[in-house]
Amino acid sequence: MNEEIIFEGIKRAINYLWEKRKFLDKINVFPVEDNDTGDNLFETLNQAFKKCNKGKNNFLKKLGEEMFFTARGNSGLIISQFFLGFLETLNGKENIDFETFLKAFEKGRGKAYEAVSKPMEGTILTAIRETEFVLKDFFKRKMDFYNSLKLSLKKCEEIVLKTKEMLKELKKKNVPDAGAYGFYFIYKGIVEAYEIYRNRSNNIKEGN
Repeated sequence: MNEEIIFEGIKRAINYLWEKRKFLDKINVFPVEDNDTGDNLFETLNQAFKKCNKGKNNFLKKLGEEMFFTARGNSGLIISQFFLGFLETLNGKENIDFETFLKAFEKGRGKAYEAVSKPMEGTILTAIRETEFVLKDFFKRKMDFYNSLKLSLKKCEEIVLKTKEMLKELKKKNVPDAGAYGFYFIYKGIVEAYEIYRNRSNNIKEGN
């Protein structure tokens, strides 16, 4: 993995948020049923992305910093802090291996939790933390980076769907947390970007 893949992954994440924003708005129940989580997450990432120019020095670091100013709503603030730590750690890395990616994820999770005075189970924070936990487990078991990302994405969605049982507000409406689901779509964009890059590289090696 490299910075180019992270760049393409965030682009894919923004596209997913645009496509799914109405769905996320509809299931937005906690902490306030104001139907704007999808719009907030999309605008947080999209506005920051448009303000940063690819190819400039420290692009990833600047993108993470810009999200602080474009953050909208609770979920936007939390994801902006996640990316602040995540992208700062990956900035300038020519080769992003599993260990480096995991360190970046850990840094992002830490900053996301710091942004909330009273972290609640069953929110975007749960999705971030549990995905990190799964990645750490795969790393300790010496699984390869690619398959770990693919499996962790699957686990992330499973965790998101379980949030409907973690908060009474979500259980009453029988919906998963909108912010947590938004994080899943963001993570999906990054994982898929790596998958595309990997498949393309394999095809080139095979002469296809």
